[in-house]
Amino acid sequence: MFKQTRCLIFPSHFENSPVVLKEAIAAKMSILSSDIHANENILQRRNNYLSFQVSNNNDLALKMSYLISNPEKVLKMCQDSASINDYDSIVAKNSMLDLFNTLTNREK
Repeated sequence: MFKQTRCLIFPSHFENSPVVLKEAIAAKMSILSSDIHANENILQRRNNYLSFQVSNNNDLALKMSYLISNPEKVLKMCQDSASINDYDSIVAKNSMLDLFNTLTNREK
């Protein structure tokens, strides 16, 4: 379903490490998320998202309206997500193998 969607709307109030944001980035989506700390930790310094004030329905509605009215912005955000490989399955697999090899003192 992610592959058929251009924008993830993530109105979370609390997260530790929001996996769904990482999945949305891997799926090359634009993201509209609440401005909670955990979300900002993943999304900061990126150009693939907009944030809205948590629990502020008016701010969420304004940002949704902006994205609907600016499909070129959504496309640019999707392109920015596509350029992020931090959460790509191959990169994740290689990182895990590197960690395993380091912990077990093995070479690749």
